[in-house]
Amino acid sequence: MRHFFNVLSFAVALLPATLCAAQIQGKVIRVLDGDTIEVKTLPAKIVVYEVPIRVRLINID
Repeated sequence: MRHFFNVLSFAVALLPATLCAAQIQGKVIRVLDGDTIEVKTLPAKIVVYEVPIRVRLINID
């Protein structure tokens, strides 16, 4: 039981690390509504293709 608790504690400790967002660069190509934009990404290490990504901005009011 103690081993299970240790593994569970370790997994919970890693959760914040998985919630971190990667930084990407791009150009806004379209505004969809008041808080959503479409961004065309620039080639980078984490993004191979230039594809449009919808980004919703939160807490901007």
